[in-house]
Amino acid sequence: MIENDIKQQLITAGIDIDANIVLGALPATTPDNVIVITTADSILTSSLNTLTNQALIPPGISDIQQTVSITVRNTNYTNGQGKIWDIYNELVGQESGYKLCNNRKMFIMAAQPPHYSSTDGSNRIVFVFNFVVNTSRDN
Repeated sequence: MIENDIKQQLITAGIDIDANIVLGALPATTPDNVIVITTADSILTSSLNTLTNQALIPPGISDIQQTVSITVRNTNYTNGQGKIWDIYNELVGQESGYKLCNNRKMFIMAAQPPHYSSTDGSNRIVFVFNFVVNTSRDN
């Protein structure tokens, strides 16, 4: 799964430990400081973007186009903001391009930079960003 490959990349890069990175939904309670990796329909698959899509998809790895959302929740604004930018820089870098995540070749395009999203009922700060991945199918 794409989410597992991205999770492993974050662990390998020293962004955080396995217990603090979850797939799917944001946990309601613990851990307070958590990274969530979620997939959704690709934002580039609308008919309005069809020609742009064809120009952006690199040859050889266009089997799957997936939008991935990264959410960081933290009890401290500065720490949460730093964590989401660390993730952004690890996955997207200074510009979109090829990345090898857990032996899966991906072409990653940033859809937006990290930004503040909300503060939850427990005063934890939530940051998010989205990117689009073009890659091959799971084996």
